[in-house]
Amino acid sequence: MRPDGWSRRTIRECLAGQFSGEWGSEPGHQDGNATVLRSTDLDDEGHVDVYGGAQRTIATAKLSMKRLRPGDILLEASGGGPGKPVGRVALFAECSSARYLCSNFFRTLRPNRSVADPSFLAWRLHYLYRSPTIWSLQQQTTGIINLKFQDYLNIDICLPSIPQQRLVADILDALDRLILKSERIVAKLSRMKQGLMHDLLTRGVDENGDLRNPEEHPEQFKDSTLGMIPKVWSVLPLGEVVPHVVYGVSVPLSFNSSGIPVLRMNNLKNGEADVSDLKYSASVMARRLLLRPGDVLFNRTNSIEHVGRTGIWRGQLGLASFASYLVRLDPEPARLNNEFLNHWLNWPCTQVRIRRYATPGVQQVNINPTNLRKTMIALPSSISEQVAIVESLVAHDATIASEVRELAKLRLLKQGLMDDLITGRVHVTPILAESTP
Repeated sequence: MRPDGWSRRTIRECLAGQFSGEWGSEPGHQDGNATVLRSTDLDDEGHVDVYGGAQRTIATAKLSMKRLRPGDILLEASGGGPGKPVGRVALFAECSSARYLCSNFFRTLRPNRSVADPSFLAWRLHYLYRSPTIWSLQQQTTGIINLKFQDYLNIDICLPSIPQQRLVADILDALDRLILKSERIVAKLSRMKQGLMHDLLTRGVDENGDLRNPEEHPEQFKDSTLGMIPKVWSVLPLGEVVPHVVYGVSVPLSFNSSGIPVLRMNNLKNGEADVSDLKYSASVMARRLLLRPGDVLFNRTNSIEHVGRTGIWRGQLGLASFASYLVRLDPEPARLNNEFLNHWLNWPCTQVRIRRYATPGVQQVNINPTNLRKTMIALPSSISEQVAIVESLVAHDATIASEVRELAKLRLLKQGLMDDLITGRVHVTPILAESTP
């Protein structure tokens, strides 16, 4: 249904021109004369990474004809993959003197600016890519998916006036910039988390809660088999402070929720137990092996990328058990805090060390709990210091979680505004009027 005041056009009618990309040739001993943007330089949200691309040599005539201009739209014409259609788009907005083209897996769409604002059209085509319609435009050939390009160009879209298009694009562009900024904050906080973990798990904190500094106070440190550690720490096999491990139950599982929830290897994520995808068991064995709040679960069998995942059970459900690919690690409470153990096992340095014990199986690998308990741990002798380390990590995780929630809200807002503004369900003028003091 066409909104009042909007016109109906085919995508073809919105373009001043369109042409295929160009790959060119290897530059040889000299630098290439152009940067060719590839599939890997686009993301699924309509962004192009102009700092990527490949340096190529393009014939002068073709470079003159196919060089990208600000406002061009890159359309993925070949590619895709399982569950991912071909047809991604991105607006090219680079205004530098550098010479860019897109590869032969793309088509360049050059908007007719008297009909369609380039940014609005890019958003409209991105909306099309996220719609079910895109699946009808896929054509599978040997080993690759192609876009039915002529059918794509013949799709009808509705357009408001050029001023209205620009208002819609400005709103979505501004929101997109907020999302990118939020994504950068989350990425930065995540990188900081890795540095913080390394500092806390190698230097610890003093009685004031401050990180120990080996440069200012070298007398507080000593050499060990794991490198420099605080003098008040000790290096010992994990088994010395984890005297018991308990294997999970090997029972039939189903989605029938009348039984006991049984955690599997996919239920351990980011150091926590995730109960969003559960299976259940009616077996009495599952009822005999119930999880207790604070239990640390270790994934002993999985792919090499995921084996060793560890998470802590926080009593999210009244009753729950765990499957045989998981083991429960029972630390000695007076010497090893369970939350500290969970963080230490999820530390990338620990993950590298424990995966040395991984033995191959059929499509999966296994880390025997006996070998796991041979892993050496640098352990603060004081439970209070272990708790202080955990509190620092939890506080940082809370900051990341807060930013992730804000990012999720922005993404949801973007999706809602796209649905409303791109389709004309809601006109942009009333929205702007409501936001005016």
